[in-house]
Amino acid sequence: MGSILKSVAAKSAILELVADVVNRLCNHTLKTLGSDELQLIEKHTADAVAVGFNLEWLQQRVNKVVAASKYKVRLMELDELDQQIYAARKSLMEMELRHTVWMEEVADIKDEIEGKGFGGSSLGLVRSIPLSEMARVIEGFWACSVSVDDVFMQ
Repeated sequence: MGSILKSVAAKSAILELVADVVNRLCNHTLKTLGSDELQLIEKHTADAVAVGFNLEWLQQRVNKVVAASKYKVRLMELDELDQQIYAARKSLMEMELRHTVWMEEVADIKDEIEGKGFGGSSLGLVRSIPLSEMARVIEGFWACSVSVDDVFMQ
């Protein structure tokens, strides 16, 4: 199939676009070829093919460059995701370590409280009750479902 263009001037203009595409591909690397310029190369090549120029060889080259460019972008995005995952894992490990330390501290405090009791302390108003019951009462107090009198006068 030949070109649908009839005038030499129109064919010349399309050939200039093709020459520009070839020039851009020859003068750039994947590192120096921007996405806007790559889109322009794709459009110029598609326009030339659309009016009947046989540019299969150029279209194949442009398709490979587009694929390589997408590959490069995805690699950079994967690297960024890897960095985010690393940071998240590090943060999670720090939280787990802090959780473990605090669990040990809570266990030590519980042992101390249960071992000494509150009988002789200034908190003598609170009867010696299991910590689970004390926690339930305190939670109820903060939820306003239990009055202050209910907590201290049982």
